[in-house]
Parts: sequence; C-alpha cells; structure tokens
Amino acid sequence: MIENVILWATSIINPIAGTVMIFALFQNEWLRTAPLWHRFGMILSAVGLYGQTARNYLTITTGVPPRDIEMPWWVLKDFGLAFLAFYFLFLCLKKRRIR
Repeated sequence: MIENVILWATSIINPIAGTVMIFALFQNEWLRTAPLWHRFGMILSAVGLYGQTARNYLTITTGVPPRDIEMPWWVLKDFGLAFLAFYFLFLCLKKRRIR
C-alpha cells in the first residue's frame, strides 16, 4: 500500500519539478545567461524526471516493474545532477587557482 502511495506521489511531483526547471531556464535572466554546462545539466535533469514519471506510471498501471532494456531515461536525472556538480566543482577549483 505504501509503495503505491510513494509511486503516485513521485508520479505527480516529478513532472511538476521538471516543468518548473525548464520554465525557470527560459524565464530567469540569470539562467538564460548561465554557462552551457549549467543549462545542459538542468535540461538533462528535467528529462530524467519525465522518464522516471513514465516508468512509475507503467508500474502503477500494470503492477509489474518495467525492465530497462533500452535507454533508461530516469538515469538522465542523475547525469544532469552530475553535470551540475562537476560544473560547480570546476568553478571552485578555478577560483582556487586564481588566488
């Protein structure tokens, strides 16, 4: 029972979070001028959230966890966050070299 509640909660929250991320990319002045790494990481994360939602919806409707034979789209969320983390690590290392 609790597993179904968690699946439904993530199925509702993930696309909302992905849409907010994409909307922020196009509306916020700072994000429109952000470096390519930052924007690319946010887009990957948003697409990963949508992929995770599709996967959860399949599990809820059929009751069977899907096998990720093709490209597991939910992994893009992790790649996007890794891009953002490496970008900020690069910025910190770059500032340290300048000092």
